[in-house]
Amino acid sequence: MASDLTTSWCSLSLFFTWLVHFDRFQNSKAYISTALDSTGGLRALAFFISQKSARTPQLSPPSAEKTASGVQLYTTLYVFWFVAGVIVGNDPIVLSGTAFLGYMTRVTGITTPTAWTFSQFIAANIASAALVSSNPTNVLIAGAFELNFLTGYTKNTLLPSVITQVDTTCTAAVVAYPLLLVTFKTLKPPRKDGTSGVPAYIPAQLTPPDVDPRSALLDPKGAVFHSALILVTLVVLVGTSFVKSVEVWMVTAPGGIIALLRDLWTERGSHPLSTPQEPEGINLGRVIVSTSRYEPRYSLPAFDRAFRRQFPTTATTISRLPLSLLPFAGGIFVLARALTSLGWTSIFALWLAKISINPAVTIFFLGYFIALVLCPLCGTNIGATILLVEILRDPNFSHAPHIVASPKILTGAIFSTALASNLGAFSWTFSSSLAGLLWVSILKQKGIHVKAREFAAWNCLFLPILSTVASAVVLLEVECFQ
Repeated sequence: MASDLTTSWCSLSLFFTWLVHFDRFQNSKAYISTALDSTGGLRALAFFISQKSARTPQLSPPSAEKTASGVQLYTTLYVFWFVAGVIVGNDPIVLSGTAFLGYMTRVTGITTPTAWTFSQFIAANIASAALVSSNPTNVLIAGAFELNFLTGYTKNTLLPSVITQVDTTCTAAVVAYPLLLVTFKTLKPPRKDGTSGVPAYIPAQLTPPDVDPRSALLDPKGAVFHSALILVTLVVLVGTSFVKSVEVWMVTAPGGIIALLRDLWTERGSHPLSTPQEPEGINLGRVIVSTSRYEPRYSLPAFDRAFRRQFPTTATTISRLPLSLLPFAGGIFVLARALTSLGWTSIFALWLAKISINPAVTIFFLGYFIALVLCPLCGTNIGATILLVEILRDPNFSHAPHIVASPKILTGAIFSTALASNLGAFSWTFSSSLAGLLWVSILKQKGIHVKAREFAAWNCLFLPILSTVASAVVLLEVECFQ
């Protein structure tokens, strides 16, 4: 009885600890990233990078239209999605990058944007595994096992994340960029009715959007400010990772507050509140109608509308914060606790302990099982991570004799879970991650329809290979550097 109470209290403590850290850390970091996105900074940078890859064709007059190599533009954008995803996380990349691709593929005449949209989604989600700050699942794992931001978490996830995104100078054969490039250059999309010529996922030549990147900036000064702020925040996070008394939220929370105060200050007089004036000559009928629809001046809806009028950009940024993850994660935690109370978590932990006979089996099994089974079926990758954390912390697994004798098994399980929960975001269902649901929704708004069968087919081609590469690197790190 006492043991059950202790286990329940530890799990409840874990939930509230994660809830507090997520609220302070993820939402503070997310506010800076989303505020940068709201300024148009990410979209402007995407336009700038795409235009820089364009060149005037040889033997053409200077006034000739600039074109870009399809492969070069594809590569440039791919690297941009990955680097930006490491810095700001996958959600801002999905928000801004997907809308940008919808516009870019339309104006460049790409009739089948599959290669471009999938490369962006895959790059952003793999990049989010690199830092604790890039994904809520990383925050959960780091908090549950008390992992240091840099020396405990990032040093074990950055290398697999980068290697699975390796560029053309690497000799690795099965990695994301070469895999995507070779696949989409080799395969041909189905010909659509009324089209002529041979279709291609990545055309040989493209004309980048003729748009001044500055025109995409809604707030140039804000873009510079938030870019500098997020870089400073990350630098301070790295610098303080060696100080045990400094927790991650102590660095990110001030950054988020500074970003919020800056936005409120700059918009304080831009959109003055106006008091509606009653027109003269109001008849009785109009008075009756307005009275029947009377709304208290200090009601919550009235305050919300007033705030949106006065601070439109700040209100938009706040509305895009992952606040909805809190009740969602709370519900998943309750379900996980229900499994624990009924004894299922202990049974799952016992099964996993029997499977985990050595680090290699543990890492590869969890790498495949989480990404291909749990993420699609357990309420997104967040649900899968919550369940796995409960299982890994259960005494039937963590205190099993062979795991106590070989700590590398538990270490490998932790970081295999971290990598697989991010890779599982592009598993065979849209609901494998909230980012997937957001991605397909934005594409639909832009007139790009991705069918569930198509999503599953492409990702089931890429995911097992990338999971193999990431798991192999995790195993190498656990065996050689732990």
